[in-house]
Amino acid sequence: MSRSKTRISIEAIGIFFLSFALLFLSMTRKIDVYDEGIVLTAAMRISAGDILHRDFYINYGPAEFYILSWLFDAFGQNIIAERLFDLTVRAGILSVVYATLTAYCRKIVILFIITVCGFWLGSIGNHGYPLYPALLLAIIASRMMVIILSEETNVWYPLIAGLLTGLAALFRYDTGFYIFIANIIAALTINYITKSKRESINYFNYKKLSAYILASGVPVAITLIWYWSSGTLNSFIHDIILFPSQYYIRTRGLPFPSLISWAAGAVYTPVLVVGIVLLVFFKKEIRFVGDSKQTKSHVFIHGNSAIFLIVFTVLTVIFYLKGAVRVSPEHMQLTLIPALMILAVLIELAITDIRWLKAPIAMIATLAFISAMHYGYKIRYTYSLVIQDFTGFYNKLITGVDISTINYTGQNELPLDLTSRPPFFVDPDREAAVRFIINHTNPEDRVFIGATRHDKVYINDVSSYFQAQRLPATKWYHFDPGLQTSADIQSEMIHEFEVNKLRYLWLESTWDDINEPNESANSSGVTILDDYIRQKYKPEVTFGQISIWRRQ
Repeated sequence: MSRSKTRISIEAIGIFFLSFALLFLSMTRKIDVYDEGIVLTAAMRISAGDILHRDFYINYGPAEFYILSWLFDAFGQNIIAERLFDLTVRAGILSVVYATLTAYCRKIVILFIITVCGFWLGSIGNHGYPLYPALLLAIIASRMMVIILSEETNVWYPLIAGLLTGLAALFRYDTGFYIFIANIIAALTINYITKSKRESINYFNYKKLSAYILASGVPVAITLIWYWSSGTLNSFIHDIILFPSQYYIRTRGLPFPSLISWAAGAVYTPVLVVGIVLLVFFKKEIRFVGDSKQTKSHVFIHGNSAIFLIVFTVLTVIFYLKGAVRVSPEHMQLTLIPALMILAVLIELAITDIRWLKAPIAMIATLAFISAMHYGYKIRYTYSLVIQDFTGFYNKLITGVDISTINYTGQNELPLDLTSRPPFFVDPDREAAVRFIINHTNPEDRVFIGATRHDKVYINDVSSYFQAQRLPATKWYHFDPGLQTSADIQSEMIHEFEVNKLRYLWLESTWDDINEPNESANSSGVTILDDYIRQKYKPEVTFGQISIWRRQ
C-alpha cells in the first residue's frame, strides 16, 4: 500500500485538477436564491464596510464572506469568483480524501470512493456554502490527529491540527466546535484503550492534547476579541447562541426520510458504516498492535488503521448528530464524506483480512454508489449545466453580459433558451424583477426583498440583492422562521425602512404555501410589518409571484 510521498502528491494534484474540471462542467448555471444568496449578499455587505452580526444577521462564521469580499475587490462582484472558490474547495476535498486513503487502501478502492464522493459533491448545489471549507479542514485536522495518535511526532502536529480546527470554526462556528469535540473524544478513547489493555501502540500524551486545545482556541479567541472591540459581541451571541437554541429545532427540524426515498442514501449510509465499525470492534477483529498478525480466531490490523477508524468514526457520529435536525442530503454531506472514507478502509479489510465483512460491505458500497448516481440524476437532469452550452457560457462570461441589457420577449418574460441567458441566472420572472430594481433605483439606494406575509416565513430570495447590486435596507434581510415573524424584529425593520427612506420593496408569494412538518408552518400572529407595508406602499408592477411596491 505504501507509496512515495512525491508520487502520492503528484497523484493528489492530478485528482484535484481532474475533479475541478468535471465539477466545473457539471456546475449548474442557476443561482440558489437562498443559501447561495446569503453568501453572495453577505460578502457584498462586507465589501461595503458592514460587519457581520453587528450590521447584518447571519448564522455562519466570517471566513467565507471575507474571502469572497477580497475576491470581489480583486476581480469584481461577479458570481464566477464565488463559484471558482467553491469548486476549488470541493476539488480540494476529493484530493485530500485521496491522499488520506493511500495509507490504508489500494488504488482501485480509493478511486471507487472518490467517484462516489464526487457524485455527491457534484450533484448538490449550495455553491459557496461554508460547510465545504469546514469539511475540508475537518478532514485534514482529523487526519493529522490520526498521525499524532499513531506515530512519534513533534508538538507542531497538534498545533497545526488545532489551528485547522479553529479555522474551521471561522467558516461554521458549530462545525469547528464539533471537530474539536470529536478529536478530543477520539484521543481520550484511544488513550484509555491502549493504557487499560497495555497495547503496544501508545503515542498519546497530555502535552500533545494541551497543544491541540490551545491552538484550536487561538482563531476563535482572536475573532471574539475583534467582535468585542467592534461592538459585535452581543449580536454574535444572539445570532449564534440565543436565537438558534430557542428556535432552530422547533422551526427547521425535519423528520427522517423513508428508507426508499431518494435522500435515503445520504442519510442512512453513515449509520450503516458506523454500525459495521462498531461490530468489527465488538468482535475484536482489530487491536492496536505494531504489525498485522493473525491467529485462528481473529485478524489483528495495524494500529494506524484502528486509530483511523476510531478518529473518523467519532467524527462521523458527531457530525451526524449535528445534521440530524435538518435531515437532507445537503446538510448530511458533513457526515457522509467521512463515512465514505471509513467505508474505503472497511472495503480494504473485507478484501484482505476479514471474510465475514465482504457481504455487508458489498451491500453498503452498492447502496452508496447507486444512491449517489440516483440523486445526481434526480437533481441535475433538468438543470442548465455549463457543459450544455460551454462555448456560450464562456463567451458571455468574457463579454460580461449585464442583466439590465437583456431584451425581453414581453413585459414579464425573459427568453427561455439557454443560449440567450446570462452566464448565471434565476427564473425569468425573478430576472425581470431584478432588472426593474436596477432601472428604477440608484446604486446607493437600498431595497427590501421580503414575502407577501411576515407572520409566517420559510425562506426569502437573498440572491437578488447581489444580482441587482443593491444593499438591503435592513439588518434582518435573511429570513429565518421565529426571527422576522417576531414583533420586536418587525418593529426594528420598520425603523430601518424609515431611516433608509426605502422607496421600493419586493414582496413574493413563492414560498407562502410551503408548510414543513415543524413550527415554521404556524403563524406567529404578528402582522406589524405587513400592516405598515400596506399603509405606506402600493403595488407598482408584478412579475409572476413577485410584486414590486413603491412608497406612496
